[in-house]
Amino acid sequence: MKYFRIVPSSDRKEVGDFPQVQEGIYQKDWDSPNAFSMINFKRVTDNTEVPFCKLSTKAKLTDLISTIFVSKPLISDGFKKLIETYKIKGVEFVQTKIQVKGKFGADYWFINPYEASYQFLNFEESRFEVLTNDVIFRQVVSQCLFSSVEELRKAFEVDQHLALEKGINHTPLLITKMVIDQSTDVDFFSIGNTSEGLTFIVSGRLKEEIGRLKLTGIKFLAVV
Repeated sequence: MKYFRIVPSSDRKEVGDFPQVQEGIYQKDWDSPNAFSMINFKRVTDNTEVPFCKLSTKAKLTDLISTIFVSKPLISDGFKKLIETYKIKGVEFVQTKIQVKGKFGADYWFINPYEASYQFLNFEESRFEVLTNDVIFRQVVSQCLFSSVEELRKAFEVDQHLALEKGINHTPLLITKMVIDQSTDVDFFSIGNTSEGLTFIVSGRLKEEIGRLKLTGIKFLAVV
C-alpha cells in the first residue's frame, strides 16, 4: 500500500493566509508544565491545558489548518470523523475551538500522537543519520543501522538525554528517509524524530477518500 505525509496547504488561494492560526489562547503560559504544546508523545489528561485558536483575519477555515504555535495537526470535525472510520494507531483527538473575528465557531480537533509508530518502518530501507544541528545547511555526521523498534527507541532516548546536556551543540539522530513496510495495514499514524519533524501518515485508500470528499487545506507528500 502507498503512504503519504499530510501537511497543511500553503496555497493562499485555498487558505487565505499562512499560517492560518498565528496565535493560541491559553489560560496560563504556553510553556507551563501542563500546556498542550509541552506534551510529547503522551496522552492528554484532565490537567492538560488545551489552547483555543485565533484565526488570522485573512485566513479561511479549511479541514486541515496550519498553526504557528504547535506542531500537531488542527482538523475539522468532518475530517476527524472520516479518520475514525479507518484503522488508526497511536493518536487521539483533542477538542478545541477557533476564534473567528472575535467569536468562537465550530469545534476543531488537535491530533495528538501518544505513540511513535516506528514498527511500521522498513528498517532495511529506511535511513537513520546523525546530522549537524544546522537546519539550513545540515551535514551528515554519521549513519546508523537499526534492526528493531526496541533498538531505535533506545537510541532516541539516549539522543534526547544528549540534547539536554549539549544544547545547541547537539548533533541529533534523525530518520532522514522513511520507507513504510509493505505489510502495514494501518491508515493513519504518526512518526517522530524525522528530518521533516513530527510527521502524520495516511494510507493511499484514506487519501483517495479525502479527495473524493473534497476536504480542504491538505497537501500530500509521497512516502517511499
